[in-house]
Order: sequence, then structure tokens, then C-alpha cells
Amino acid sequence: MTLPSDTLAELRQKYLDKLPVTLETLRFRYRNLSLSAWQPTEVQALHRLLRSLTRSADTFGLQWLSEVSRQLEIRLAELTKAETAPDEVHW
Repeated sequence: MTLPSDTLAELRQKYLDKLPVTLETLRFRYRNLSLSAWQPTEVQALHRLLRSLTRSADTFGLQWLSEVSRQLEIRLAELTKAETAPDEVHW
């Protein structure tokens, strides 16, 4: 199913309008992670947000953002597999 170009443009604009809030949410979650009080559920929540950003950015033609987000998503996935806090060098 293909959407009319004006509908797609409207959806893209709504996405772009909400993007600053999405990025601030990511920053907030990242800043609130603590190596000394590691919470795997918080790391997983951040990972889900990054995955969502990766996909949505690609959908709306922001390949550069999708790629950066994907790299962060991959790195965070590696850290979540360990289920223990990384050391400061790897964080």
C-alpha cells in the first residue's frame, strides 16, 4: 500500500516535530544510567528506544540518524548481553 505523497509528507513532518523530544528522552535515560547501580531493565528500555529510532529514522529518510542510532543500538546490545555493568573504559 502506497500513501499519497502529501500524507507521507505530513507524517514525516510530525515525526520531525517530535524528534527533539525523542532525542531528549534518549539523553535523559542515558544520563540516568549508573555504573555503580546498574539496572538491566533501564538499559533494555534505552535499547528499545534506540531500536525504534533506528527504524523510524530510516522510514522517514534520515539515513544518517538511522545509522548512528544503529551503531549505538549494537553497542548497547553487547552490553546488555553481559547483564553486568561495564567498566568505565567500555562505557
